[in-house]
Parts: sequence; structure tokens; C-alpha cells
Amino acid sequence: MPRFALISTLVATALLPLPAAAQDPASGPVRQHIAAHQLYDIGLAQDDALLILAAIALAHRVELRPASGWEVSGDGLPPPPPDAMAVQPAFPQDPRTSEALALVQLMAEESLALGDIAADVAAEIQTVTPGQPRLNAANRLLPEKGEDRWSMVFNGQLPAEIGLISETPLELRVQDAQGETLCAISAANAFCGFLPERNDFFTITIINSGPAAAYQIITN
Repeated sequence: MPRFALISTLVATALLPLPAAAQDPASGPVRQHIAAHQLYDIGLAQDDALLILAAIALAHRVELRPASGWEVSGDGLPPPPPDAMAVQPAFPQDPRTSEALALVQLMAEESLALGDIAADVAAEIQTVTPGQPRLNAANRLLPEKGEDRWSMVFNGQLPAEIGLISETPLELRVQDAQGETLCAISAANAFCGFLPERNDFFTITIINSGPAAAYQIITN
């Protein structure tokens, strides 16, 4: 299959709704959303409009809502209004921004086929899909050498997904109530999936070893 057709198929696939109840944390909606951000970064680095379009379509397959019931302590601060709502991108380089779509539409001006795909994606992301996964999200600004600690509950025997999206690589560390480390990942777009044995509290630590950075934490 030619590359253009392959990526076009990827875009079309990205527009399909996710299953209502994904049972595998490695393929659930949070993992898919992190993949969209990874794909977007690659598309920008390679100046590839098709990859960027696929990332935009994939990123809009979920609805982000402000998290409730989470407790946080540490050095980070919430962003100032009006960006305090979790539904807003945490920083400019995000496939969910209007700037992302405007960029790819500009890139597609000299290609009729690419313009058609961009138009399809633009129309699709304006449509609310019934049964679209709703993810919990929160934005924070973490200072240089800062650290945040989140406490949240996950249900036993149900897939738990945690995603981290940031401007620069941060460390995502997930521990259970007994202090056992389930994940320790350093990346700009990190993901941790696991299956809790029982209803319990988990601690998610975000560690910044570099300069000040904005980040967004997402769970299912």
C-alpha cells in the first residue's frame, strides 16, 4: 500500500470510536491519547502533514473533563484562568489546539487530496460521538527541580490507565498503597497501565529534573 494511502487509512481509523469498555490497559483510551501526542510530535519533527492529521483525529477521540476527587501536594501550581480547566491543552504544542488544525490546513493548501482529508478531519472533530470515552485530566505548572504527588483511587479488577503529557521529559512514577513501584518512566509523553487487585489508593509522582514545565495528567 502506498504511503499516502496507508496514512490516509490511519486517519480514517483514528476517526472510528473506541470500544465502550476496553479491557486491556495497554490499548485503552488513555494509551490511545498518549499515542496521538507521540504521533503529533513525530509529524512536527518530520514536517509531515499526514502524520499530524492522524494525530489530530486520534486526539479528538476522547473527551477530557476536569478531574474530581484527586488530591495533590508538591511544588506545582495550577495554570492561571482561563486555562485552568483540564479540557484545555496544557501547552501550545498539542494536537487538540485550533492552531494544530490551522497548521495542517496551511500545509495542505497545495495538495487537493490532502486538503480533502484535512476537511474531513476538521468536520469530524466538531461532531460529538455517542459513547465517546471521557477521561479525567488536570493541568499543572511544575517549577525547575519540582515534584508533585497525586493521590487517587482506582477500582479493583478494572484496567487503570495513567497518562502524562508534558513540554519536556518528566518522570512518571506510580506506586500502590504498599509503596510498590508499578511504573517509573521518564518521557514527554508517558503511559502506565495496570490491573489493581482491589479498590485502593495509588500515588502518582511527577518529577521534574529540568527547567520549569507545564504538564497534563490523564486517567480513565
